[in-house]
Amino acid sequence: MAIIDKRIDAGKAFDWGRTSEEYAKYRDIYPEVFYKKIVDR
Repeated sequence: MAIIDKRIDAGKAFDWGRTSEEYAKYRDIYPEVFYKKIVDR
């Protein structure tokens, strides 16, 4: 799914599906306990 936002990268389309894996890899900002609470629910 291509996303176009004129505020991002001069409006060039980008594919979040191709980006999300790297985003998750480098933006792991939540502590382990956060994920445990989600799984426990």
